[in-house]
Amino acid sequence: MAYGLFANIFTSTKEKEAVQKLEDAKIDYQLAEKRLKKAAESLYYARKSALKEIEDAESKLKRRRNFSINNVTEIAVARASVRNFTEIIQNESNLPVTDYYSEKRDNLIIGTTIGTLGAIGVGMLGRTAMATFGSLLFPLGAIVGGLAMFAFNTNDEYDKINKQTKEIKRVTDKIQQCIREIENLRYDIEDNAYHLKEYITKGKDDYQTIIDIIKSLCVKINKRFDI
Repeated sequence: MAYGLFANIFTSTKEKEAVQKLEDAKIDYQLAEKRLKKAAESLYYARKSALKEIEDAESKLKRRRNFSINNVTEIAVARASVRNFTEIIQNESNLPVTDYYSEKRDNLIIGTTIGTLGAIGVGMLGRTAMATFGSLLFPLGAIVGGLAMFAFNTNDEYDKINKQTKEIKRVTDKIQQCIREIENLRYDIEDNAYHLKEYITKGKDDYQTIIDIIKSLCVKINKRFDI
C-alpha cells in the first residue's frame, strides 16, 4: 500500500494505514464539497428560470378578462414571499466584473441554498454567504496541522486519527445527503415550471391549478438546506 504525505511520522503499519484512511477521507470530503457547490449552482439557475416563468405567467394572466382581482392578489402575495431571492438575482446582475466577481457570485448562489451550517468539527464557520466553499464546511488545514501534534505530543495518536477520520466521513455523508435533497428540489422546480409554462402557453383557464403551481414554486424557491 502506498501511504500518504504524513505516513513517515509513524512507525507501525497500523498507524500508517490510519493516516492513509484519513487522507482518503479528506479527498472524499473535498469531492463532495465540489459536488455540493455544483448542485447549489444548478438549483440557483432552476430557481431563477422558474421565477421568470412566474413573472411571465402573471403578466399574461393579468391581461385576461376573466382573471379575477382575487387571483391577481394571490399571485402577488406568493411572489412577495420570494422577494429576497428576487433581490439576490438583481444583486448578481449588478456585480462588477472584477477579480472578485466569481467569489461574490458564488456567495450569492450559496446563500440561496444553504441556510444553516451545523456545528461540524473544530472551527466550523457559523455562516455561509460570508465565505466560499473552499474549506468552508470543515477546516482541513487544521486537521493537517493537528496530525503532527498527535504524533509527537501524545501516545494515543492512532485513536485520535481514527476519530478524525470518522468525523470527516460523518460530515461527508451529511453533504452527500444534502446534495440528493438539492437535486430532488431542482427536479421538482423544473417540473413545476414546465407545467406552468404549458398551462399559460396553451391558454388554459384552470386558474386555481395555475395559482397552486405558482404558490408551490414560490415555496420551493424559498427553501433552504441545513448541514
